[in-house]
Parts: sequence; structure tokens; C-alpha cells
Amino acid sequence: MFNPGFDLDGVIANTHTILREAFILKYNHDIDKGLNEYKIKIPGVSSDEIVFEIRQAICDYIDITFPYPTVVEILLEIYEIIKKPIPIITARSEKIYDHTQYWCKKNLKCPVNITCCGESGTSLTKNDIIIKREFDIWVDDRFKIANEIAPFVTRSFLINRIYNMGRKEAINVQRIDDLLPVLQFIKRNTKG
Repeated sequence: MFNPGFDLDGVIANTHTILREAFILKYNHDIDKGLNEYKIKIPGVSSDEIVFEIRQAICDYIDITFPYPTVVEILLEIYEIIKKPIPIITARSEKIYDHTQYWCKKNLKCPVNITCCGESGTSLTKNDIIIKREFDIWVDDRFKIANEIAPFVTRSFLINRIYNMGRKEAINVQRIDDLLPVLQFIKRNTKG
């Protein structure tokens, strides 16, 4: 059986749009300006404050955060092929697991298996969890994770986003604009 794994924010859920809005409202700071990496930096604001604001925005804007176009249909089709809940590993805090579960149930048409690994109180990193799960493929929007996971999967997919452009990815990393190439890869590599 084929075993794909997915990140949530930036791959399935368009949280970037709501985070941008939240940081403009709170700090009058457009996170897209000068954004050439995954990390949000605001002069005078600590990384702990930024993490708190991200978590707060995800909860506050939960009902106006939407999946990226075609994601719902493609994940449903993948679910019908693999015949098990879609595995999602997210860097979201376990403190907002219930919000994350609510969002997935509200927006996705297939069952999911969510692991929140941010602020988990464990020494396992997101990468450790992904590797331990022995996925055949991994889909992420974070350049660093897609590259670090590449040696452990058949294919690592990197969703093109404003914050991961202009970098040379590893040989086993395929840049994509949406999940259609992931579905096509699964269809080509699944028996039956």
C-alpha cells in the first residue's frame, strides 16, 4: 500500500493569507515584504511572540482559512487510492490540535490522521516523525524540510510559495504548484 504524507499549512490550508492579515493588523507589518525564507521576522518582536501570534491567528481566523484550490478533490482521490486516512504532520502546536481537527473536518472531504509536533514537549522533531512514519512521498512548502526528508522517501515534493523560491533543491525534490503531480505520481506507483 502506498504511504504518502502531507504538511498542512502552506500545502493544504492557505494559512499564509490569514497570517499576513493578522500581522498587518497587529504590527502594521506585511510579512510578504522581503520574505525569502520560511521564518517570519519583525523588528522588535521576539520569536516567542511571533509563534504565539501565529497560533492565535490560526485559531481566530479558523472559519475564514480555506484550502488551496483543487486540494479537497485531490486529497479525496488520494484517499480513495490508499484506502486510509490522509497522514498530516504539522508544526502546529499540540495546544491547537482541536482547532486543527475542526478545520480538517470542516474543509476536507476525507478522513485525516493529524500529528501536531510543534511545542510537543518531546525531543522528536517534525523530520524525526516524518522519517519514523516511513512515508513513500512527502509534500511540504518548507524548502529545508523537503530537502532534508528527500533521502528518506521515494520523492519529496516542494510546493512553490513566495518564501521558498530561488533556491536549489536536492535531486529527489520535485517543485510543484499544486497537488496534481502528487496524485499523478501516486497513480503511477500504485498497483491495482
